[in-house]
Amino acid sequence: MNRFSQYTQSELASLSHAFKSDVDGLRNKHPMLDTEAWTEAVLTWWFNARSSADQEVCARRDRRRTATFSGQFQGPRDTAGEFLVDLCHTTYPNEPLTWHASQDYWSRAVTGSRCMTLALESEWGDSRSRDASRNLILDDAAKLAFLRAKTKILLFSTNDKTGREFCDIEGHVSLLRASTGDTAPWLLADVPWDTHAKCKCKLLL
Repeated sequence: MNRFSQYTQSELASLSHAFKSDVDGLRNKHPMLDTEAWTEAVLTWWFNARSSADQEVCARRDRRRTATFSGQFQGPRDTAGEFLVDLCHTTYPNEPLTWHASQDYWSRAVTGSRCMTLALESEWGDSRSRDASRNLILDDAAKLAFLRAKTKILLFSTNDKTGREFCDIEGHVSLLRASTGDTAPWLLADVPWDTHAKCKCKLLL
């Protein structure tokens, strides 16, 4: 199973190859999946990439709607809600959300070394407008640039066979990282609107 261990850039690079392979395989099997289904797919994939089964992962509840799609990426996702971003791995105690109001939870949560080990944002943009799509994607990228996490992932979708749209996003994200002093490794993952196109992944270090 593809998992993080120490959340290093080499692990992120290795996982990016596995993710690309799985995404391309799923696109071949289910070329007509909508953005809601793709959101569930990528959230579930990166949920399963957590360093251990008992690690705290925050993301929205699983909304998969079809039996044929359910379980494509290593089984269900038992997350209960988002925290700051679409999905994150943290070193906080892994407890049901109802425990977060308890004194016992916070007594443990504020002791020891705590951090966000992965921050992920997913924004498919607007297939009808390159400018609108870029603005939506960069809005999510700004969230990642401003928060602290050991590794970061920006998932998005382009509608340009020339590759210029991807380069435009990459350039803007690089400027965001520089302007915020962000030195964490990023993975840019493009799942194009064209169902015949392959997923493109690139690391920013």
